[in-house]
Parts: sequence; structure tokens; C-alpha cells
Amino acid sequence: MWLALFILLMAVDANAGWSHCEGQLKNGDIPNSIGADYVNVCASTVDSIIDNGADVNSNNMIIENMEKILEVVKLNGTHINFTSKYLIGHLSNVDPVHFDGLEIYANLNKVSSDHSAVVNSTVHVVLPKEILANVASNTVVVFCMYKTNKLFKKVVLNDQVVGVSVSQTKITNLANPINIKFSLKQPLSPNETAKCVFWDLTTSSWNSSGCETTLIGGQIHCRCNHMTYFAVLLNPSAVSEPHLKILSTISLIGSGISLACLTITLVVYVACRKISNDHSTQIHINLAAALFLLNLFFLPNENLASFKNNTLCGFLALMLHYSLLCSFSWMGIEAFHLYRLLCKVFNTYTSRYILKLCLAGWGLPVIVVSLIIAVWKDAYGLRIIPAIEANYKNITMCYVTNEYNTLHYITNMGYLAVVLVFNISMLGVTVVKIISMRSTSSPTEKRRAWKDICTVLGLSSLLGTTWGLAFFTFGPLSLPGLYIFCVLNSLQGFFVFLWFCASRQKASKSSTSSDTHSIKS
Repeated sequence: MWLALFILLMAVDANAGWSHCEGQLKNGDIPNSIGADYVNVCASTVDSIIDNGADVNSNNMIIENMEKILEVVKLNGTHINFTSKYLIGHLSNVDPVHFDGLEIYANLNKVSSDHSAVVNSTVHVVLPKEILANVASNTVVVFCMYKTNKLFKKVVLNDQVVGVSVSQTKITNLANPINIKFSLKQPLSPNETAKCVFWDLTTSSWNSSGCETTLIGGQIHCRCNHMTYFAVLLNPSAVSEPHLKILSTISLIGSGISLACLTITLVVYVACRKISNDHSTQIHINLAAALFLLNLFFLPNENLASFKNNTLCGFLALMLHYSLLCSFSWMGIEAFHLYRLLCKVFNTYTSRYILKLCLAGWGLPVIVVSLIIAVWKDAYGLRIIPAIEANYKNITMCYVTNEYNTLHYITNMGYLAVVLVFNISMLGVTVVKIISMRSTSSPTEKRRAWKDICTVLGLSSLLGTTWGLAFFTFGPLSLPGLYIFCVLNSLQGFFVFLWFCASRQKASKSSTSSDTHSIKS
């Protein structure tokens, strides 16, 4: 009878402890000191919360409060270890005076500061003695690893999220960074790269600030200058560093040529606009101006990004994004004007036609960019383009940051997709019209097929159909698609310049022919 009563009392105590810890995890009412036995109860509580599907809004609270609970545990000895279904941890009681750094080894089942005690460790944490530089008395160093990503967004390497902290002390800006080594179960694939990140509690997202990534042997080394929860994200769409350098060089050379040609185009137009200033020419010039701005803010982007000046980089990112959206808008306007010329034979007059087009071409991007600044103030900044190399020398530029990829896809890829659908449709209509005209033309005119081909190619450049290659830079065609995309689109300004010259030559011949006819008459 007494044995049954004892078991019953133990079960009641355990349930009471579980309920008490759940309240602390969700409400944050953490006492100043907690017994070591309470750690296992709270670990089991976290397991239960994860299994029951924690609310997304409460995930950060659970992560943060569990860390606080571990930091106030009162240790009777030098350290304790704990394991549960989703958690594994190591708490060390250390004296800052004699502290000379700490190494912790762990796998999915065991954790210890003794390397020989953990066979086949998948995580190795090296903490420098600097972490206790501002600590005066004995304190607790916490290692806690989540063996699941259910509380975090995105799939991480080995489903491991490693947290390190010092009891009630915020550790930042370490001169000698901490080093967390994640072992790879298998080598990275040729189109895959890894990036060390930490969980940002303020934005509920992964952030790579303050962390460096290196691949040494079969391990990813994460060197970070602060302490929090860390993991490794795998990027399946990276480009190897040699190709990344070649693509960057192609883009810079092409953009330089385009910028020079667009400058000539704008200068010639300003100097001779009285000769030919019809609606088509004015639309071409606005597209040229948008592409001029795009190339102007793109060319120095990578060099200026290296200064890591937040204000300068934010402005450059904003202007690059704005000029890109303007370029897409004017490509769409080119297609709209082509539609009016080909399909609307009557009632084509519109009062203040060019002014209305300018409001759309330059004004809509202003609204988009202004909305982004108002809602997501830190959306513009440093963007990292990863490379697959052992030293991970990534390319950085000032644009929409990696943390706002969804925003990038909506405002750029989504907008581009809408414009391209309309533009490609209009290009198809134009090709049909040309074929129809050639079927009724004389034999002499039929021999001029190359002129029709040049017309279609020129319109393809004006309408920006080559930007559609962006949707083929994924999967098996990613590398060839990137090369073709970079070559054609970096030279778009050059193609617009050629079209402008051809249009002026045609207008000049038409004017000369008209004058000659008048003289003969």
C-alpha cells in the first residue's frame, strides 16, 4: 500500500512540475534560482509543447524563456548534462578568474566537455575565455541544442540548432569569436552551399550578421562574434566562385558598354530633339534614361558595398531597386505603345499621352519603394550572393537584403512576370503582322528578310523579353541560363542605342526623300 501511495505522489509532483514549467515558458515568470532536477522537467515540457504544435507567435517566447531557465539553474557540482526527445544540454559552473575557455562536444544522444566521452560528435563548440571578461563571480555557461527545427523557420543542417549563453550576461562584439563546428553527414553537392546564421528573436528569422562561414574537411565552421542560437542553412542555388567571378566581370563590362551608349543616346536626343520628337522616340528615351540609372547604380555597387556603410548602402540599394522597377515599367510601356500602333487604328489620340505614361513609368516604382521603406525599414542593405568554395568568398552588394527574399520575389520577379506576359504577347502579334505583310509583298521585298529579323530582335530588346531568362536560372539550366542572361541583359543599353540610331537614320532618309519629292514637284 505504501509503495502505491509513493508512486502516486511522485506522479502528482511530476505533473505539477510540468504544469509549473509550462507557465514559466509561456509567461516568462522566471525565479532567480532553480534546482538542477527541474531542468529535466522543463526539457520534457518543451518536448510536449513541440509535439502538440506550438503557436508560431509563442515560439520565440519558449526559446527565450527556456534559455533564461537554464541560466538560473543552481549547480551543486561543476556541471550537469540533460537530454530529452528534442533537447540536449550541458551546464557548466565556472570561475571567471581561472576560466581559460571551454570546449563542448555533442551528438544527438550525448553531450560533454570531455571529447573522449562523446563518440562521433556532430557538434563541437569552442568558447574563448573572453566571454567572461566582464563577469566578476562564478557563473553558469549554458550549451543547449535543439534536435529539431520545428520551433524555427526553414530546414537547417542535420536539424541541429545550437545555443550558447552565459548566465544573465549579454555577450556581443567578441574580438575572438566563438567557433561552432557542424559535421556534415555527406559532402555538399556541386550546386549547394552553406551559411552560418543565428536566430534573430526580434524579427523571428535567420540572420547571418557577425558570422563567418568556412568549410574545413567535413565540417562547417561558424565563427560568430556574439552568443545566441546558431545553425547552418543550406542554399541549393549557389554558383561556384570561378563562375561567379566570370559572371560578375561579364555584367560589369556589359553594363559599362551600355552606360556609355545610353549616355550618347541621351546627349544626342537632347541636342537634336527638334528633328524627331514623336511619341515613339520619347518613349525610347525614357526607357534609355531608366536603363542609364540602372547601370549607373549597378556598376559601383559591389565596390561601395565593401565599405559596409549602412546609410550609403541603403541609399544605393534603394536607387538600384527603383531604377530596376522603372526599367520594367518602361519596357511594359513600350509594349503598350506598340499595341496602340498595331491594333488601334482609330481613336488613338490621348491628351497629354506622354505625361500620363511618365506618371506610370516613373511614379509606380516610387509608390512601391516608398511602401517598402515605410513598412520594412531595414529591407535595403547588404545582400550576400554565396559561392561554393572552401573559403566562402561571397559577393556582397547593396540591394534588398537576404532576409527579405519574399519581398524581392514579389516586387521584382512578380512584377517582371506580369510585364513579360504582356510584352511577349505583343511581340508575338508583331511577328504575325510581319509574316502577314511578307506574304503579300513583292519578290524584291521578300528578299529583305534580314531586315524583318533585325526588327524582331530590336523589339525584343526594347520589350525586355530577354529578362525572361531569369526564370530559367534554376535547376539543370541554371548555369547556361545565367551566362546568357548576363550577356544579353547587361548589353540591353547597347541594343537600345542601336535601335535609336537605326530609327534616326530611317527618319532622316524619310525626311530627305520627302524634301527631294517636294523639289521635283
